[in-house]
Amino acid sequence: MSVMIDSRLLNPPGINCTNGVLQPQYDGAIPSRQLVDHSPEFYYTYPPIATYDPNADPKHCDRLLEALDPQQREIFLKTIAASLDLATVRKFKGRAVNRMRKLALLSAPKKSRIGMVEP
Repeated sequence: MSVMIDSRLLNPPGINCTNGVLQPQYDGAIPSRQLVDHSPEFYYTYPPIATYDPNADPKHCDRLLEALDPQQREIFLKTIAASLDLATVRKFKGRAVNRMRKLALLSAPKKSRIGMVEP
């Protein structure tokens, strides 16, 4: 028996977590997040490896963001946010998403900052 799944249904918006799916929700253009139970309706091609914890200590994330120049930080945050639900972001931001991606590719760091974000 063969089962086919429409490729447009693969990896829906959000993050597949061990304790559910962290999905973006919208009130107009204002995003928020909601953890929903896993469901056979969600087809992810990757296994969940992280557990969503709304009370997690943000210190490591803060260290990463502090290691970036302000322009790099803005590009990083917008890129990560867009990757969670690109279709909806494109509805509200249009071509700005493509400009942001190009700017991210052209923006080379002045020096390596890998050591600054190690725990």
